[in-house]
Amino acid sequence: MKTYSAIGDSLPIRDAELKVTGRKQYVGDMRVPGMLHAALLCSPLPHARIKSISTDRARALPGVRDVVTYREDPGVLFNSATRFYEHQIPNTERIFDSTVRYVGDRVAAVAADTPEIAQRALELIDVDYEPLPFYTDVETAAREGAYPIHGESNVITTMVHNAGDLEAGFARADRIFEDRYSTPPIRQADDHLPQPERLRLPDHPLPHLRPAHEQGPGVQPGHRRFLRRQAGDDH
Repeated sequence: MKTYSAIGDSLPIRDAELKVTGRKQYVGDMRVPGMLHAALLCSPLPHARIKSISTDRARALPGVRDVVTYREDPGVLFNSATRFYEHQIPNTERIFDSTVRYVGDRVAAVAADTPEIAQRALELIDVDYEPLPFYTDVETAAREGAYPIHGESNVITTMVHNAGDLEAGFARADRIFEDRYSTPPIRQADDHLPQPERLRLPDHPLPHLRPAHEQGPGVQPGHRRFLRRQAGDDH
């Protein structure tokens, strides 16, 4: 009988000892010379236009290196849902926009010498919002005359998929049940957890990055380097 080196045996977790002894290195443990810490100001409203934003007080805080808003945005459009070059979906997003479109949308970012200074600077950014109509379900958003969230319409395209003969299937069915059914959105588990820490160094070639990571405004393919160790929620 053939013997196996792993099947049927208990195998140790490769980094279990490092974790339980406190020697495991996470992203938050990484340090590089001249490293800055970023903090993000997010929208408290589901849909609004930024009437005014002042970063003067934040910029004046000692230890703050820069503050960016839609005024500094390069204006290059992208779509964060893109995963492959073949995806034919419209580019409707900017890094920062004068309109926010969901609670948590990006408003401003701060780069500072310490995480504490960056967080304090966020509190010094003054924003005046003009609330806009918003929708919490697809049907309402897709109605004729609905306020557009992107562009001129909330409907990008219409697709019809058919499989088999529906009427013939109904005719053969013993019973027909009609109702409205819903399922939870499909998400990775860590989507519900705080965003993991990341360390990024520009202008370092990394040719095997996925296109979705390379589509950022002003980033040439293969010239963004992601340094990622475990963030605390990995298995």
